[in-house]
Amino acid sequence: MTTLRIALLQLAFNGEPQAKGERYCREAKAAGADIALFPEMWNIGYRFPDVGSDHSRWAEQAVSAGGEFVQHFADLARELNMAIGITYLERGDAAPRDVVSLIDRTGETLFTYAKVHTCDFDEEPCHPGRSVRGGNPRHRRRTGRRRGDDLLRPRVPRERPRPDAPRR
Repeated sequence: MTTLRIALLQLAFNGEPQAKGERYCREAKAAGADIALFPEMWNIGYRFPDVGSDHSRWAEQAVSAGGEFVQHFADLARELNMAIGITYLERGDAAPRDVVSLIDRTGETLFTYAKVHTCDFDEEPCHPGRSVRGGNPRHRRRTGRRRGDDLLRPRVPRERPRPDAPRR
């Protein structure tokens, strides 16, 4: 039986997510990890704007799935020969999204999953995910892709298939 070692990186945000994230990925690899998983929305430290405030400055922190931040971790995954689940606030058309991209050992993004969001409080500024995109569909069938509150409500992706479906 093969053992899969997963490093759950529980990190305090310090304003330098790329450098700190790289340092801890290197430590995880040195400790024998096969996969390093980051805390939710690592690029901004899981911070949301105040309720009722202007969300534009907060939304400006969002990054592109194909941009420098994600590419840095794709290059690092290839260098370390270790998969990385990098989380970030992703720039979107309607609003930013809370996503995770799973990058394999070769630096290929297997998929990007956007959190579904099952509540109207705190996470209201994020656009909810509705599908998994990217990578080879063969990989998506073999890899879990839910996180946070989505794990507590496994029917959520089926419960909100329409854009006009009510939020809970």
